[in-house]
Amino acid sequence: MKIVQPMIAVLCASLLISGCAHFGPTKYLAQGVSEAGVGKHEVSIERDTHFGYNNVPFVIYVDGKEAAQVLGGEVINLYLPDGRRIIGVAAAPNRKKPDMSLAVDVSATSRPVIHASMCAIGYCGAKIELVSK
Repeated sequence: MKIVQPMIAVLCASLLISGCAHFGPTKYLAQGVSEAGVGKHEVSIERDTHFGYNNVPFVIYVDGKEAAQVLGGEVINLYLPDGRRIIGVAAAPNRKKPDMSLAVDVSATSRPVIHASMCAIGYCGAKIELVSK
């Protein structure tokens, strides 16, 4: 009996930890946003970890179109053309529009970093904020 109890504790702990992990890589949903090129500049989007919601994919929008999908704790780099871009995020796939958006200037002299996080399920879904220009 003394051996069984520690084994049960280890099994429960491993199940709890694996429940917090995310499965599957970041997905690019739009052509060309994953490759650097002439006139294109990097925009980084980092997603926080949130217990229980790491496996809920956030859809990243660029100028109203789906560009990528990211899970909890991941960072994705998008390569976007020069100009003012509207970056949005939705907390679930199959959304028609972002939960929240912000305008970002993309140029050779900027390196925007955007932080995406869970707001409150049922109230506002996902939120984003500009961390660095």
